[in-house]
Amino acid sequence: MAFHKIRKRLPEMIKEIIKRVAEKLIVVIISIFLYVPIIVGILSPMLIFFLLDLYISWSLIGNPQWMWDYYLIPSHSLTLVISIEALLFCFGFGLLLSGLITLVKGKIKGVGLVRTGIYKYIRHPQNLSIVLMVLPFALYVPGFKDIGIRMGEIASWLYFAFFMCLYSFYEEWRLVKKYGNGYLEYYRKTGHFIPKIKREKTEPSPKINFLKKILITVLLYLFFYFLFDLIIRLFFNLTIYL
Repeated sequence: MAFHKIRKRLPEMIKEIIKRVAEKLIVVIISIFLYVPIIVGILSPMLIFFLLDLYISWSLIGNPQWMWDYYLIPSHSLTLVISIEALLFCFGFGLLLSGLITLVKGKIKGVGLVRTGIYKYIRHPQNLSIVLMVLPFALYVPGFKDIGIRMGEIASWLYFAFFMCLYSFYEEWRLVKKYGNGYLEYYRKTGHFIPKIKREKTEPSPKINFLKKILITVLLYLFFYFLFDLIIRLFFNLTIYL
């Protein structure tokens, strides 16, 4: 008897489930369209900066002898390299999505300075995520007539990471101007790209010396660039692609 009732009501139950799923999908689609301007406003400065840097990076690096040389990946290591690249990209994409969702929620609620989610630990998850997502494309990309890892791509990525750091400093300078001590307190408790050990709450908020931060970043970039150049010239047997 019970089975007969369930069988009789089954078409109605299926219709009700379809109706509920359709309603949720409509809400999600409408929400996406409503949030598109917010998402574009968040991402557009970073994407414009990324495309500009991608266009000019090769010309600004110069033309060292090894720029067009390839490191040929041994066939037995290809799977490992592709797996590491996939993990890097997925981690970067997850970081981007996490930060983006947190920012969108903050914008909707009218929060000025977002300090929740991933922003509770690092100040620039969006910039870090883009740097990580770009790195696999600077290495080996199967299916694009890529014969190995081109040294110029690595140098270009280092240059891009350097300028993303400078862009982060610009964002911080702008936020200090806007939020003052509120941002300085947030700055003290969080890391730039890497979470920091929590400090004592009684410690005074620091004054940010942007000139010093830029100088240190420039010196670090030059150090890693010349170290990269030295390692290539001394230890790698590269294949010149003509």
